Amino acid sequence: MGFGPAPERAIRAFERALAGIDDAEPKRMFGYACRFVRGHLFAGTHELGMFLRLAPADLAELRQTHGAALFEPMTGRPMRDYVVIPEALELDQALLRAWVERGLVTARARPEKPAPAKKAPAKKAPAKKTPAKKAPVRVSGR
Repeated sequence: MGFGPAPERAIRAFERALAGIDDAEPKRMFGYACRFVRGHLFAGTHELGMFLRLAPADLAELRQTHGAALFEPMTGRPMRDYVVIPEALELDQALLRAWVERGLVTARARPEKPAPAKKAPAKKAPAKKTPAKKAPVRVSGR
């Protein structure tokens, strides 16, 4: 299952809204630009548009006041605490930045996520011993 590209308007809104936020670490997730704070996914782009993680009360307010939808990257599997930013809000740079700041408060309050442990190198399976081939016996013919 593949996803389509993120809309250009969402990419531009994402870049403008997160400009200058030093602790929002850029990473790619499923091919999309995202930002992580304290090791947790905080904001990103998707074929659905720009999404943001918010505190439950902020999420409810954004849904009520601006008609934002829950972020559901796969049908029937919404991501808790994430919302898709409505297109009208993506176009209002000041208001979008205010919502990003509210999301940052929530993200910065989360405990630091430990870095993933490095996996030990896989052990090689012991080589199978194959019996040595015997050289054919030559019998001189009379």
